[in-house]
Amino acid sequence: MGSPGINIAALSVAIRILAVLLCGGCDTQLRPTTERDTRDAVGDQGVELETFDKDQADTVTPTDTSDLLFAADSTETSDVPLATDLSDGEVPNTCPVAVGGLRNLSEAVDVDTPPTHLDMEFGRVELLGARSYDEDGDSIAEQKWTVTQHPGRVPPSVEQVSARGPSEIGIYMLGSYELELTVVDEHGLSSCNTAGVTVTSTATAGLVVELTWETPGDPDETDDDGADVDLHLLRPGGMIWNLQGARDDCFFYDRSPDWGVLGVATDNPKYHVDDFDGAGPEVITIEQPALTTGEEGYLIGVNFRVNNHFALVFPSVRVYSNGEAIGIVGEKGGIALQRGEVWIAGELFWTENGPLFVTSDVPQITDGFPVP
Repeated sequence: MGSPGINIAALSVAIRILAVLLCGGCDTQLRPTTERDTRDAVGDQGVELETFDKDQADTVTPTDTSDLLFAADSTETSDVPLATDLSDGEVPNTCPVAVGGLRNLSEAVDVDTPPTHLDMEFGRVELLGARSYDEDGDSIAEQKWTVTQHPGRVPPSVEQVSARGPSEIGIYMLGSYELELTVVDEHGLSSCNTAGVTVTSTATAGLVVELTWETPGDPDETDDDGADVDLHLLRPGGMIWNLQGARDDCFFYDRSPDWGVLGVATDNPKYHVDDFDGAGPEVITIEQPALTTGEEGYLIGVNFRVNNHFALVFPSVRVYSNGEAIGIVGEKGGIALQRGEVWIAGELFWTENGPLFVTSDVPQITDGFPVP
């Protein structure tokens, strides 16, 4: 018997059609196969897709193309760092973000979002950085606050309780303050930004007396080693300086004696801050001073109490009423004090027409407190 003849052309067409069915309508270049492509493949045989049995196509197992790798010239990008951007399998560390806030400790009000600006008179302010964060999830290991603008000659000290916790600063001079916060993550990387906060100190009190001083022999007036100079305010008609309990002198040992009308707080002085190792300030205020009568007014005294091995200080006194300066004495080194000396900076009379600040052309300096 002769071998059955094999139609090579028909077999070739069948193989091509089977490839089309298995590939799901794609050629080897992963582009759609059209009817034109099929005609080109079969040539003169003139076979069309519609001539094949559809039941046969249903028996073909579909090919899973989910793992196919497409051409490398794709224009799509990814946020995931390339392997070449990593070091030993670690994700690069990014800068933490500093977020600052403020709290007036005299008000003792906690808020979810602390403000970045405060208007206040005098007192202590808490510097908050707990809302700072690191997008890597790293912890914030340190908060660093810096005073960038302040009234007066020497910046106020920032007192840091702990590296990770809040800090505090005393606001005791009238004017504007600016501070900046930088944070450091657990790997020692500092924030790329600084968070700024501001404080404006204004006073509506009838009387504000402010003392500052310069110590030429002190190389760092912001540290804990400095001269101790004290501010005193003697009531009209008062006789006794520097004695606790005498109620005549408002100073660091008697901070709010009852003057004027007994039981009325607005005419009493208030001693706000005692600086015993720096350049000041020390501040005394009276909301509404009592009217002075006759020739006796409020006497302002300055005592160089403890020198701490510094021989000479140059004090300066500013007097304000309702936020306006009414007297400045001792500026630019005009007054020099040695240890134990007392300078009567001036006398303030409170009249129906307002305050009157009187100073002497010749500095009144005595060795120890004078007897009025």
